[in-house]
Amino acid sequence: MGKGPEALFKEKVRKDLGKLPNCWFVKVNHVNQVGIPDFLMCIAGAFVALELKGSETSKISPMQIYTIDQIIKSKGIALITFPNNWKEIYEGLAKLSLYGEELAKEIPN
Repeated sequence: MGKGPEALFKEKVRKDLGKLPNCWFVKVNHVNQVGIPDFLMCIAGAFVALELKGSETSKISPMQIYTIDQIIKSKGIALITFPNNWKEIYEGLAKLSLYGEELAKEIPN
């Protein structure tokens, strides 16, 4: 059986993040707490979390929304990412990796 759209998207994101300088990331596979984003990373000193969805119609759970809100309230960057907005988000992350936290506000939410 083939991989679904979200699994294929996660593979692409993992490959793309591996190209960024000043970037540490981990793909979260199994956690005991519901709502933890798919990727956690530190890019040029900024904490970034990405929740990946296979399409814009994919369900976002209340715990995922809560976790993302808490990260943002703590001055981190947390984004819900879809295949159709990945290019724009990746470009923002690439700028962040080169120029630091002052560009964090330019990454689209």
